[in-house]
Parts: sequence; structure tokens; C-alpha cells
Amino acid sequence: MNISSKFSKITSLPKRLTQSTKSAVVRFRREEDGIAAVEFAILSPVMIALYFGVVEIALIIHADKITSHATNVAGDLATQVANMDGDDMEDVLEATLATMSLKPDQVSDVRAEILSYRMDPGGAIVELGKANLNGGYVGSAFDPTDIGTRLLTETSGAVVARLQYNYRSVTYKFVEPFTLLEETFILKPRSSADIPFTLDGSPKTYNCKSEGSLTVNCT
Repeated sequence: MNISSKFSKITSLPKRLTQSTKSAVVRFRREEDGIAAVEFAILSPVMIALYFGVVEIALIIHADKITSHATNVAGDLATQVANMDGDDMEDVLEATLATMSLKPDQVSDVRAEILSYRMDPGGAIVELGKANLNGGYVGSAFDPTDIGTRLLTETSGAVVARLQYNYRSVTYKFVEPFTLLEETFILKPRSSADIPFTLDGSPKTYNCKSEGSLTVNCT
């Protein structure tokens, strides 16, 4: 082999290396084996998180809806009697829990408070009775002046139903383990001017429990 032939091979080496590199890059770009697996590994955690997030939000919205409905039921049933004794209050609270369709271990997560008011001729607001379920409403005491004179007058009392539900997250990853849902309803009595929580008309406070079942006991 003469010198010119060797020189030609040496000078053409960079060109051959460049062509080989380009060919390798093209083959790599055309190679699709394993791409689907890589894409799945990257996207699946995000998709799973979104799925459970949507499920959790839907469940919370449903729990909030049944909390609102149960509060309305409690207030509505309490306004349908002229006097509220212990047995009547047990029936009202049992019906309230039944509308929520809870499991026995979830019943203790529900707290409720039902109050009855009237306004005396001097304009002062008088509490006629109170009932607490599973310890009563947690938080600030209800201010009867918030009822307003459109609902509470000298000729017509008012019943206030407040309910709290500690919703338990099914995932524990996307929301707090417990989400406190609460609702308040104010209604006017249906069968009398006001509703004392005893048969003799004197104010009475009932402490009621429903731990582990839908049966409510008031004392």
C-alpha cells in the first residue's frame, strides 16, 4: 500500500465516524421498544393520584350533602310537635341518623344540637330547651340573636338544628384523616307557637348518645 492510499484512509476517517454516529442516532430514535413501559412508569403515579383525588372529592361532596339533609330532617321533625319530651327527642335523632345511612362505627362521628327559643313580650329571647347528641356541637355556642326578627317573634318561636359529621377519609393521603362537615337549619314551629322541651313547659336539656348503633338514648 502506497503513502497516498494510507493518507486517503486517514483523511476519510472523520467522515466515516460522523456517518456512523448519525446512523446510530437515527436507529436509536426509531427504536420504540420499552418506550410504553417508560411512559407508564412516569405517568401512572400521577394518574393514580388524580383518580383517588377525584374519588375522595366525590365522597366528601356526598357526605356534605347527607349532613345538610340530616340537619334539615332533625329541625323539621322537631317542629312537628307541640312539646318535646325525651322519647320524642330520641325518635327525632334516630330518624336523623337513619337518613345518613352510616355504619355502626360511624355513628359516634355525628354530633348534633337542637335548641328551641321564644321571644317574650319585652323582646328578650328565652331558651325553651336543648338537646345534645354525642356531646353536642363542638365550637362556639349558638347566638339566638342570629335568628332575626323575621323568624323569631313574640307570637312565633324558632327551632335551631346544628349538626357536625367527622367524615373519615378513605385514602388518608389526599385530605386530612378527618374532615369536619357542619350545617345549621332554623325553622318555625308547625303545630304551636313555640316548642318547650318538656311536657310541663319548663326548659329541659337532654343529653343523648348513639355510640355504636342507630339507637339513641336521652337522659
